[in-house]
Amino acid sequence: MANELATSKDITNYLKHVFDLEKMLYQQNEILEHLRDSIGSVNYQMKLEPEIYQEKRPSVVGGIITAIACAFFAILVYFGYVFLKSPEGGAPGWFLNIMLGIIGIFVCFVVGGIILVVSNVVQTQSYNQQVRITNQENIEEIQRYRKNLLEKGKTLNDEYALLADERKKTKAVLNKFYSTNVIYPKYRSLPAIASLFEYMLSERCYGLTGHEGAYNLYENELRLGHIISTLDSISSDIKEIKQNQRMLYDVMSESQKMTKSMFEQQVINGQVLCDIRKSNQIMQYNQSQIANRMEHMHWLEEQKYLWG
Repeated sequence: MANELATSKDITNYLKHVFDLEKMLYQQNEILEHLRDSIGSVNYQMKLEPEIYQEKRPSVVGGIITAIACAFFAILVYFGYVFLKSPEGGAPGWFLNIMLGIIGIFVCFVVGGIILVVSNVVQTQSYNQQVRITNQENIEEIQRYRKNLLEKGKTLNDEYALLADERKKTKAVLNKFYSTNVIYPKYRSLPAIASLFEYMLSERCYGLTGHEGAYNLYENELRLGHIISTLDSISSDIKEIKQNQRMLYDVMSESQKMTKSMFEQQVINGQVLCDIRKSNQIMQYNQSQIANRMEHMHWLEEQKYLWG
C-alpha cells in the first residue's frame, strides 16, 4: 500500500516509473523474440546447399547404331555388286552404277554417324567442363556465405545474451518497485499499470484505492469490456485498444515501429525469415536501456522516505 504521506502527485510519479519499466520490459521481450527469429533464420540458411548441376553423358548410341547399320548394308550391297559384276552375275552396267551409288550413300551415312558421335562427345565434354566450373563456383560461394553467416550468428547470439541480461536487470529493478507494495499484486502487469497511470495522469482518479480510486475504475471498465487485462487478448490489429487504452496502444505501436526499424523479413526458398538490419542498433538500444534502468533505480533510492 502507498505511504499515507504520499500525495496524488507522488503516486502518479511512482506509476510513471513503473510504467516506464514495464514498457522497457515489453520492448526488450519483443526485441529478444525477433533476435531469436533472426538466429533461427541464420541456422536455417546455414543448411542451404549449393546449386549443383549434373554432368551429361554423351549420346553416342544413335550415331553408332546408324553407322553400323549403314556399314552393314553397304557391305551387303558391295558383295552383291561384286557378284553381279562377275561373269556369273552378268548385270548391265547401268544397274551396277546404281549399286555403286547406293554404296556411296551408305558410306556417307557411316561417315555422318561417326561425325555425329564425335561431335556429341566434344560438345558433352565442353558442357561438362562448364558444369564443373559452375559447380565449383557455387560451392565456393556457399562457403563464403556460410562463413559470413557464422560471424553474423555469433554477433546475434552475443547481442541476445547482452539484452537478455539487461532484461533480467530491468525485471529486478521493476521487482524492487513492486516490493514496496504500492501496487496490489493483481495489477502488476503492463495493461493494468498503463490504465492506472492514465487514470491518475488525466486526474480521473486521485488515488488507487477507495470507491473512486483507480483500482475500482479499472475493474469497472474491465467488467464492461471497455479494456483488456492481458496482452494475449489483443488481436493483430492493436488499433482496437487505441480509444480506451491509449497509453498501452502507444507502447505497442512504438514497439512495433522500433522492431520494424531493427528487423526485416525476407523470403528464402519459400520460408519467411527474420533478419536484422543493423547490428549496432541493438547495441545502441541496449546502452540506452542501461541508462534508463539506472535512472529509475536512482529515483527509487531518493524516494525511500515515501516508499520504504
